[in-house]
Amino acid sequence: MNPFVRNLLQHFNKNLLDLLGGDFRRHRFLVAVSGGADSFALAELCRLAGMNMLVAHCNFSLRGEESDGDEAEVRNYCEKKQLDFLSKRFATKDYAVARKISVQEAARELRYEWFHDLCLSQPADFILTGHHADDNIETFFLNLFRGTGPKGLKGIPVMNGNIIRPLLDMEHTWLESFCRISQVSYRTDSSNLDSKYRRNFLRNEILPRLYSQFPGLKDNLTRTMVIQERYDKYVSDRVSTELRRCIHVNAYGVKLELENVPDQALVPFIVRSWVDGLGFSSSDIEDMNRCIAAQKSGMKFIAKSGMAVSDRRAIIYMDREVVIDPVVTELREGSLDTWAGKVIIEKSRRPAGPDEIRLSADLDGNRMVIRTRQDGDRIAPLGMDGKKQKLQDIYTNARLDHLEKLLQPVILIDDRIVWIPGLKKSTDVLTEDNNQEGLILRFVRDPAVQ
Repeated sequence: MNPFVRNLLQHFNKNLLDLLGGDFRRHRFLVAVSGGADSFALAELCRLAGMNMLVAHCNFSLRGEESDGDEAEVRNYCEKKQLDFLSKRFATKDYAVARKISVQEAARELRYEWFHDLCLSQPADFILTGHHADDNIETFFLNLFRGTGPKGLKGIPVMNGNIIRPLLDMEHTWLESFCRISQVSYRTDSSNLDSKYRRNFLRNEILPRLYSQFPGLKDNLTRTMVIQERYDKYVSDRVSTELRRCIHVNAYGVKLELENVPDQALVPFIVRSWVDGLGFSSSDIEDMNRCIAAQKSGMKFIAKSGMAVSDRRAIIYMDREVVIDPVVTELREGSLDTWAGKVIIEKSRRPAGPDEIRLSADLDGNRMVIRTRQDGDRIAPLGMDGKKQKLQDIYTNARLDHLEKLLQPVILIDDRIVWIPGLKKSTDVLTEDNNQEGLILRFVRDPAVQ
């Protein structure tokens, strides 16, 4: 065996040993082969390593006869080497138009959806792709130019779920040399020469100039990404631990409570980690962190997935609009289900408990409405000598968060606010005469909406 081929094969085997352990050959691998030098080198290395493999090729129908020629080249290679082969043709442009996404993004979605389906049907344990060191550097710069956080600057992950990129520390020129020495023919995608695509512009025009001015740049960037990945992993592990404690799920979304995070320096990382997948922009995330640092409430952020609201040291996220229809009924003994819990009404001579309200029995049968707060709502609470207080002020003093304010029930009898369960009782219709039978109202909250 040629010394260069042997060294590259040993390097390849070591990468898989590090990722999957000494018995990596017991797995079955789906090897993605497009027809270029990188993916053909991957397939040949897998074959030389004695791996149980299936070659999968995507024909995206984007370059006419050239695309068909790529498929034929991969098919011929598999027939010659006696490898299992599957291909699929996609109407990529139609898919992109229907989904309103770029052709490149459409190809990516179609490719990985099919690969994951094949892993179930064939079956296969892992998907191997031919991404290499030059791809990694290009991705680093593209993310940098777009504006990214630490995650984007660590480059392409060598392993993501069941997707493995064992060539990620090998240069493209190595893989081309490997194919030539191993007499594996490969195809060159003509679209790679078109610099109207950002990645091609970077690859063909920008990076060659940088490499000529900074001879050690490629190695330095690769080293930087490795260091960045280690830092990101350290922070990510700590963030994941805290995030599990901070998230409180309810019927309308999630509350991210950050008041009790032991290391407050982690808070911006926790917010970014959680919010990033919800479709909010980087500027939104920065504004959220500023609101949390200043303990500012009421700032709203809109994304396709839903809405987030700052609330002192928390972020309230709702994935659907909160629309509460009022409950209109008669004040009668029994129980009544509401959006926030159950109202239980009983006739009794006993005094009301701390979480109950006692009304005169004369009100039996009167109109009762259970609704949420409306602008201008006021109540005459106990202990204020008949003076009325705005519900808005009561909610603020009670430190209700945005969602709690939207869900807090307000109980009216004959259009008078008599009770805000858990917060205030009105003096208007209360009776403390335990010698006579009264109506005792108790509210039992639904834990799912708290």
